[in-house]
Amino acid sequence: MSTYIITALLAVASSAILTRLIIRLNIVDEPGSRSSHTHPTPRGGGLAIIGGFFIGMIAIRVHPSLELWSLGMIVSAILGLVLISLFDDFRSVPYRFRLIVQAIVSMMIVAAGLKIHLPTALPFLDVGLTVLGLMFLINASNFIDGLNGLLSGSVLIALVFIAWIAYIGSSLWIIQLCWGLAWAILGFFFFNFPKAKIFLGDVGSTFLGLMVGILALSAQDSQIPTLLIDPNFFLTLFPLSFIWVDVTFTLLRRAILRRPLTQAHRDHLYQLLHRSGWSHAQVSSLYFIGTTLLGMLSVLCALHYLSLLQILLLYGMLQIILILFVFSKEIFFRKY
Repeated sequence: MSTYIITALLAVASSAILTRLIIRLNIVDEPGSRSSHTHPTPRGGGLAIIGGFFIGMIAIRVHPSLELWSLGMIVSAILGLVLISLFDDFRSVPYRFRLIVQAIVSMMIVAAGLKIHLPTALPFLDVGLTVLGLMFLINASNFIDGLNGLLSGSVLIALVFIAWIAYIGSSLWIIQLCWGLAWAILGFFFFNFPKAKIFLGDVGSTFLGLMVGILALSAQDSQIPTLLIDPNFFLTLFPLSFIWVDVTFTLLRRAILRRPLTQAHRDHLYQLLHRSGWSHAQVSSLYFIGTTLLGMLSVLCALHYLSLLQILLLYGMLQIILILFVFSKEIFFRKY
């Protein structure tokens, strides 16, 4: 227990201190035509979360089943993503180059021994799906980071339920990762919500997306799952489904409307809701509630009170209600 207390204190304190230091650097994000903020605000706060996480994890003893080489590959992949995202925060990097780096980072995670377990003998399918999946999570997290606290708060809440599921499955390493990351996020969160004194930046949003992916891959229990996908992998990602579907739905909608997919826009569900008159805090809080509900469903499924099919059906109804609600607000807003 003392180890967890030390980890929490190191992570939250170092994250908060680093956040304050980054704010003082005053490297601001100027509002543009597609921004959701109206005042220049410091960015790069994700560095505080990253620093707080690694400092906090010093107190955690590395899981004995994790080889030093694999740990080195994972840390190197994280740092590679951090560097390109940090550079993109201050000087725009072409999206093609970012995707290439993200693909390399994802392949490094696979090389470390983390990949999706599939009940199939088809070669390289698991590798390809893992790389594409990690790249999706990285970019989806980046796309959704447009309102105060939305991404950091949602991931913070999801980590509570991911750790709970890991506790049910006796996965100590997952609990330790969630613990260190949650406290690091908390040290930053109060500077970002409800009023943002600093933004995550690409360096923070992409890091959180990659970490969620690493947690999901690490949570897998069986090498050859009886289902199409390992239930623990699914349940780790499930609490943040409103975020993943928001991004997927928006990209599909833009593709149908023949709008450029790589062009900056304000077509996400959370952006439409904000444009209709909801404040940053209101929209983010709605996503917090959604993450909490899905997290509870995940835990109930892990405890075998609900099946995967049942929680999917319940989620599907909630997602449809959210989409209809958002577009009804958007139509009303345009009309009046």
